[in-house]
Amino acid sequence: MKTNENKMKSNENKMKSKRKQKKNKKKTKEIKMKIKRKQKENKNEIKMKTKRKQNENKKKSK
Repeated sequence: MKTNENKMKSNENKMKSKRKQKKNKKKTKEIKMKIKRKQKENKNEIKMKTKRKQNENKKKSK
């Protein structure tokens, strides 16, 4: 009888840890996506700044 209870507890704990791992994995994935998005925005911002600068220089040279 005791071993049966232990098995059940063990299974329960395994399930808890699996759920926790899944949750953590999801969180890290979200964080990675946020970072990627931010990097992309920054890259685009830099591109736009350089384009603006180039356009200004073209206008000045004319």
